[in-house]
Amino acid sequence: MRVSPMKKKVEIRRSALKKKMDHLERLWRENALHLELRLHLQETITLYEQLD
Repeated sequence: MRVSPMKKKVEIRRSALKKKMDHLERLWRENALHLELRLHLQETITLYEQLD
């Protein structure tokens, strides 16, 4: 069974879009983790400053 050139282009673009979306999702998760860690560190620093 032959695949039409147009259908093949759509499949390639869909695949490229999926890869890009997966990459962006991974970056978003990493960024969210960094923000969470930064917030936790800031809270810890604030608590230690209150002890002084």
